[in-house]
Amino acid sequence: MIFVRILCGYISFFRNFARQMEKQDAYKLDLKGMLDDVVTRSLVADDDFFAAVQGDAIQHGHVALQVQVRRGEETFDLALQFQGEVEVSCDRCLEPMLQPVEGEALIKVRLGDTYEDDGETVVVPEVSGILDFSWLVYEQIALQIPLSHVHPDGECDEAMRNVLMQHEAHDGESPEEVERATDPRWEALRKLISTNN
Repeated sequence: MIFVRILCGYISFFRNFARQMEKQDAYKLDLKGMLDDVVTRSLVADDDFFAAVQGDAIQHGHVALQVQVRRGEETFDLALQFQGEVEVSCDRCLEPMLQPVEGEALIKVRLGDTYEDDGETVVVPEVSGILDFSWLVYEQIALQIPLSHVHPDGECDEAMRNVLMQHEAHDGESPEEVERATDPRWEALRKLISTNN
Protein backbone atom coordinates (compact mmCIF):
# COMPACT_ATOMS: atom_id res chain seq x y z
CA MET A 1 0.00 0.00 0.00
CA ILE A 2 2.80 2.41 0.91
CA PHE A 3 4.62 1.53 -2.29
CA VAL A 4 1.52 2.43 -4.34
CA ARG A 5 1.22 5.82 -2.59
CA ILE A 6 4.89 6.58 -3.23
CA LEU A 7 4.54 5.52 -6.85
CA CYS A 8 1.44 7.71 -7.28
CA GLY A 9 3.34 10.63 -5.74
CA TYR A 10 6.20 10.20 -8.23
CA ILE A 11 3.81 9.93 -11.16
CA SER A 12 2.00 13.09 -10.08
CA PHE A 13 5.31 14.94 -9.67
CA PHE A 14 6.55 13.96 -13.13
CA ARG A 15 3.21 14.85 -14.77
CA ASN A 16 3.36 18.32 -13.22
CA PHE A 17 7.01 18.65 -14.23
CA ALA A 18 6.19 17.63 -17.81
CA ARG A 19 3.32 20.16 -17.92
CA GLN A 20 5.65 22.91 -16.70
CA MET A 21 8.27 22.03 -19.31
CA GLU A 22 5.61 21.96 -22.02
CA LYS A 23 4.42 25.44 -20.98
CA GLN A 24 7.98 26.77 -21.08
CA ASP A 25 8.61 25.17 -24.48
CA ALA A 26 5.74 27.29 -25.86
CA TYR A 27 8.04 30.30 -25.38
CA LYS A 28 10.80 28.77 -27.51
CA LEU A 29 11.04 28.85 -31.28
CA ASP A 30 13.51 27.12 -33.59
CA LEU A 31 14.36 29.95 -35.97
CA LYS A 32 16.49 27.77 -38.26
CA GLY A 33 13.74 25.17 -38.49
CA MET A 34 10.87 27.55 -39.25
CA LEU A 35 8.90 26.00 -42.07
CA ASP A 36 6.57 28.98 -42.58
CA ASP A 37 7.51 32.62 -43.08
CA VAL A 38 5.16 33.58 -40.23
CA VAL A 39 4.57 31.72 -36.97
CA THR A 40 1.79 32.91 -34.64
CA ARG A 41 1.15 31.76 -31.09
CA SER A 42 -1.52 32.67 -28.59
CA LEU A 43 -0.20 32.23 -25.06
CA VAL A 44 -1.08 33.15 -21.50
CA ALA A 45 1.51 34.43 -19.04
CA ASP A 46 0.16 33.19 -15.72
CA ASP A 47 1.57 32.52 -12.24
CA ASP A 48 3.52 29.50 -13.54
CA PHE A 49 5.11 31.65 -16.25
CA PHE A 50 6.15 34.37 -13.79
CA ALA A 51 7.52 31.78 -11.35
CA ALA A 52 9.59 30.14 -14.10
CA VAL A 53 11.03 33.45 -15.32
CA GLN A 54 12.01 34.41 -11.74
CA GLY A 55 11.81 38.17 -12.23
CA ASP A 56 11.66 40.53 -9.26
CA ALA A 57 8.90 42.89 -10.42
CA ILE A 58 6.10 40.37 -11.07
CA GLN A 59 5.29 37.08 -9.39
CA HIS A 60 1.57 36.77 -10.15
CA GLY A 61 -0.66 37.73 -13.03
CA HIS A 62 -2.75 36.71 -15.99
CA VAL A 63 -1.75 38.26 -19.31
CA ALA A 64 -3.02 37.12 -22.72
CA LEU A 65 -0.31 37.23 -25.41
CA GLN A 66 -0.32 37.20 -29.16
CA VAL A 67 3.18 36.42 -30.48
CA GLN A 68 4.07 36.55 -34.16
CA VAL A 69 7.49 35.80 -35.64
CA ARG A 70 8.02 36.85 -39.24
CA ARG A 71 11.08 35.67 -41.18
CA GLY A 72 12.86 38.33 -43.24
CA GLU A 73 15.92 38.08 -45.47
CA GLU A 74 18.48 38.55 -42.69
CA THR A 75 16.42 39.08 -39.54
CA PHE A 76 13.27 37.91 -37.84
CA ASP A 77 10.61 40.27 -36.48
CA LEU A 78 9.13 39.25 -33.13
CA ALA A 79 5.83 41.12 -32.64
CA LEU A 80 4.17 40.99 -29.22
CA GLN A 81 0.69 42.14 -28.24
CA PHE A 82 -0.57 41.60 -24.72
CA GLN A 83 -3.32 42.57 -22.32
CA GLY A 84 -4.11 41.50 -18.78
CA GLU A 85 -3.38 42.14 -15.12
CA VAL A 86 -0.37 41.62 -12.90
CA GLU A 87 -0.15 41.75 -9.13
CA VAL A 88 2.05 44.48 -7.65
CA SER A 89 2.32 46.08 -4.21
CA CYS A 90 0.44 49.32 -3.59
CA ASP A 91 2.94 52.14 -2.99
CA ARG A 92 0.73 53.57 -0.26
CA CYS A 93 -0.33 50.59 1.87
CA LEU A 94 2.00 47.83 0.55
CA GLU A 95 -0.93 45.43 0.07
CA PRO A 96 -1.17 43.47 -3.21
CA MET A 97 -3.21 45.05 -5.98
CA LEU A 98 -4.04 44.17 -9.58
CA GLN A 99 -2.46 46.49 -12.15
CA PRO A 100 -3.82 46.41 -15.70
CA VAL A 101 -1.13 46.06 -18.38
CA GLU A 102 -1.47 46.37 -22.11
CA GLY A 103 1.07 46.90 -24.85
CA GLU A 104 2.80 45.85 -27.99
CA ALA A 105 6.40 45.63 -29.08
CA LEU A 106 8.44 44.77 -32.15
CA ILE A 107 11.82 43.15 -31.51
CA LYS A 108 14.40 42.39 -34.21
CA VAL A 109 16.11 39.00 -33.95
CA ARG A 110 19.00 37.66 -35.97
CA LEU A 111 21.30 34.65 -35.91
CA GLY A 112 24.94 35.17 -34.90
CA ASP A 113 27.89 33.70 -33.01
CA THR A 114 26.83 34.34 -29.40
CA TYR A 115 23.76 35.55 -27.57
CA GLU A 116 23.46 39.35 -27.41
CA ASP A 117 20.73 41.83 -26.56
CA ASP A 118 21.64 45.44 -27.23
CA GLY A 119 18.12 46.74 -26.69
CA GLU A 120 17.35 46.98 -30.41
CA THR A 121 18.32 43.56 -31.75
CA VAL A 122 18.53 40.17 -30.08
CA VAL A 123 21.23 37.88 -31.47
CA VAL A 124 20.59 34.14 -31.08
CA PRO A 125 23.52 31.69 -31.43
CA GLU A 126 23.33 30.14 -34.89
CA VAL A 127 24.56 26.81 -33.51
CA SER A 128 21.27 26.20 -31.71
CA GLY A 129 19.02 28.66 -33.54
CA ILE A 130 16.52 28.48 -30.68
CA LEU A 131 14.94 31.72 -29.51
CA ASP A 132 13.62 31.60 -25.93
CA PHE A 133 11.45 34.71 -25.85
CA SER A 134 10.08 34.23 -22.31
CA TRP A 135 12.37 36.90 -20.82
CA LEU A 136 11.56 39.30 -23.67
CA VAL A 137 7.84 38.86 -22.91
CA TYR A 138 8.46 39.40 -19.19
CA GLU A 139 10.44 42.59 -19.82
CA GLN A 140 7.77 44.04 -22.09
CA ILE A 141 5.05 43.33 -19.52
CA ALA A 142 7.14 44.80 -16.69
CA LEU A 143 7.79 47.96 -18.72
CA GLN A 144 4.03 48.60 -18.80
CA ILE A 145 3.75 48.83 -15.01
CA PRO A 146 3.52 52.52 -14.05
CA LEU A 147 6.16 53.94 -11.72
CA SER A 148 3.47 54.75 -9.16
CA HIS A 149 0.77 52.21 -8.46
CA VAL A 150 -1.79 52.80 -5.74
CA HIS A 151 -5.24 51.52 -4.91
CA PRO A 152 -8.15 53.78 -5.84
CA ASP A 153 -9.16 56.12 -2.99
CA GLY A 154 -10.71 54.24 -0.09
CA GLU A 155 -9.39 50.79 -1.07
CA CYS A 156 -6.05 50.88 0.78
CA ASP A 157 -5.57 48.85 3.94
CA GLU A 158 -7.25 50.82 6.77
CA ALA A 159 -4.60 50.02 9.41
CA MET A 160 -1.77 51.13 7.13
CA ARG A 161 -3.65 54.30 6.19
CA ASN A 162 -3.96 55.21 9.87
CA VAL A 163 -0.23 54.66 10.41
CA LEU A 164 0.57 56.82 7.38
CA MET A 165 -1.62 59.65 8.66
CA GLN A 166 0.24 59.58 11.99
CA HIS A 167 3.61 59.86 10.26
CA GLU A 168 2.84 62.45 7.62
CA ALA A 169 4.89 65.65 7.54
CA HIS A 170 3.32 66.66 10.88
CA ASP A 171 5.90 64.73 12.94
CA GLY A 172 3.23 63.08 15.08
CA GLU A 173 1.09 66.18 15.68
CA SER A 174 -2.63 65.74 15.40
CA PRO A 175 -4.45 67.53 12.54
CA GLU A 176 -5.89 69.99 15.13
CA GLU A 177 -2.40 70.90 16.39
CA VAL A 178 -1.17 71.45 12.83
CA GLU A 179 -4.13 73.70 12.08
CA ARG A 180 -3.46 75.80 15.22
CA ALA A 181 0.22 76.16 14.33
CA THR A 182 -0.61 77.93 11.05
CA ASP A 183 1.65 80.82 10.08
CA PRO A 184 0.05 84.07 11.42
CA ARG A 185 0.47 85.77 8.05
CA TRP A 186 -1.95 83.28 6.52
CA GLU A 187 -4.40 83.95 9.34
CA ALA A 188 -4.26 87.68 8.58
CA LEU A 189 -4.92 86.96 4.91
CA ARG A 190 -7.95 84.80 5.82
CA LYS A 191 -9.35 87.71 7.89
CA LEU A 192 -8.92 90.12 4.97
CA ILE A 193 -10.67 87.75 2.59
CA SER A 194 -13.56 87.09 4.97
CA THR A 195 -14.14 90.85 5.64
CA ASN A 196 -14.21 91.59 1.90
CA ASN A 197 -16.83 88.92 1.22
